[in-house]
Amino acid sequence: MPETVHKHDKQPLSSSDPTFITTQKASTNSLWTNHALLASVAVYSLWSVADVATTEVFISASIFVFNMTLFPSIERYLGPLLLARISAIMCAPVIILFPLVSSLHGTTRWVVLNVLALTRTSLIGFIITASFILTNNSVPTEQRGAANGLSVGWGCLSRALGPAIAGTVFAWSQNRKDPKFLQGSWLVFSVIEIFVILGILTTCPPCLLDSANRPYYISHPQGDQESGNDEANKC
Repeated sequence: MPETVHKHDKQPLSSSDPTFITTQKASTNSLWTNHALLASVAVYSLWSVADVATTEVFISASIFVFNMTLFPSIERYLGPLLLARISAIMCAPVIILFPLVSSLHGTTRWVVLNVLALTRTSLIGFIITASFILTNNSVPTEQRGAANGLSVGWGCLSRALGPAIAGTVFAWSQNRKDPKFLQGSWLVFSVIEIFVILGILTTCPPCLLDSANRPYYISHPQGDQESGNDEANKC
């Protein structure tokens, strides 16, 4: 690092010069005893929680409205499997439209961005709610607790890995300003699109069988009856 940010006429600086920078040893004081640091971290942490909580409230509110109004009738008509598959397919073009929003201006950009965000949130809400139904349909009644615990556990792991993967891809995209292929934000949303396509494939056979579209006791009547007999014998 240069000794000063100013230019001099090749004359050595004296220690009395205000622009002279001396080398100091690294502080050995514990960060936990730095009151100003802890206070600033507390401010950042509290407002981060407020920011995330506010975002979650609005997202959760929109998902709640859609799940209470549109989801039941659509699910009864299509079934959870077909509903998840159609929602996943519809989500693919919505995701790829986000980079195009940057070409808009003013109020138009704000309106289009919010419509796309609301549509994406609603579709993902449909998929997640349908996946819960499919999870419960895949196992007998006495195994639903373990099945939901396994499902939520893997979901939490995926949510933990998501920011790390997204942050890495975003940092990579910032170094790709000149390439003609997948420039800037196009790289980020292209990677997201890959995950969306993988999500579509998981809703198709042989990954997800049609038997999950109905409750377990209907699709596996013999197996559910044997499970009930085993429970009776244990009693």
